[in-house]
Amino acid sequence: MEVHGPTYHIDLLWEVAFVLRPKRSAWSGCFQPRPEVQTMSDTNPFWEQVGISFVQHYYHQFDNDRSLLGALYLDSSCLSWEGEQCRGKVAIVEKLLKLPFRKIAHSITAQDHQPTPDGCILSVVVGQLKADEDQIIGFHQTFILKSIDESWVCTNDIFRLALYNFG
Repeated sequence: MEVHGPTYHIDLLWEVAFVLRPKRSAWSGCFQPRPEVQTMSDTNPFWEQVGISFVQHYYHQFDNDRSLLGALYLDSSCLSWEGEQCRGKVAIVEKLLKLPFRKIAHSITAQDHQPTPDGCILSVVVGQLKADEDQIIGFHQTFILKSIDESWVCTNDIFRLALYNFG
């Protein structure tokens, strides 16, 4: 899919909403924010717009076709899934495809996004998931997003189920 419409410019960010959209380039499969028709208030900073769009896209892909998530990572990306470490998009996708469920649905309870001093975005997500016929369980996930060639990719990803032991 080719990019249509204007490319993203920092001076326009306060005025327009952004969604993640596929972009073909050297970073094929990465995603690039692009302006939409609706207006956002300037109380919703750029990093929140990108973070919210990334989170929405990530969980949509995860719930529908995990094999496509590799496009959101780099060969140098790191994943920590319940303490198990993976490095690189191939290893990350292999791990996600080996998870012991066929069907999953995520519901986001809260998400917070902050800019980092090096130009990345730190995104923290709290929510619930339902895998197959299992009970609903809480989870926490943290992403570090980096812009490369005007596309956003995940460099770091940490996932934990919200399990509590009141022993």
